[in-house]
Amino acid sequence: IPCLFSPRKENKVDNMKPKHPDEQEIPFRLRELMRSREAMKRPDPRKQQVAGGKWSWPKLGCPEPLVQLEAAGSCSGTSWFQNKKLEKARKKKEEKKEAMLEKRRFQDTVAFGEVVTQPPTITSRPRGQGPVKKAGQRQLLLRSCLGQSQSSPAALVSMARRRIVEEERVRVIQAYRDIQRRKRQQREMAQAGSIRAGRRV
Repeated sequence: IPCLFSPRKENKVDNMKPKHPDEQEIPFRLRELMRSREAMKRPDPRKQQVAGGKWSWPKLGCPEPLVQLEAAGSCSGTSWFQNKKLEKARKKKEEKKEAMLEKRRFQDTVAFGEVVTQPPTITSRPRGQGPVKKAGQRQLLLRSCLGQSQSSPAALVSMARRRIVEEERVRVIQAYRDIQRRKRQQREMAQAGSIRAGRRV
């Protein structure tokens, strides 16, 4: 039976002792080491020298602090992102703590079983204002008018004047009652007339 796939011995590489020691190839690891040494001797084309003899880092995919950290050998790219994440979590925790402290500042501690009978009194006053006034002690317009009328002494009114005012008050009240009685009688008469007219129909 003929063999379809014949072995190609000319391209086969065996791990054997070299036939000619002077013509053997340089190992791969050694070639990489030599290449890296030559790259270290040559200046990096990505780095540009600026005025003052300082080197500026190239615009890579990572920020400049990351390049500095990698150059110093302190951490890698993954560690830098982890540090950023931890820093963000720490800031968020501090903000939450400040918000809780601010909330506790405006809370009143009430003991268990304590009964509150009135709202808390304001002990401080706004700037530029007078002393703190309690409820019911504000100076209203009506109270100021009443205060002015009451400020006049009652001893100046004579007995004759009081008697005239009292008689006038009684007369006005009686007139008002008479008017109300007449209106009530007129309504009753109108209702009685409408009932009689309905019965006749």
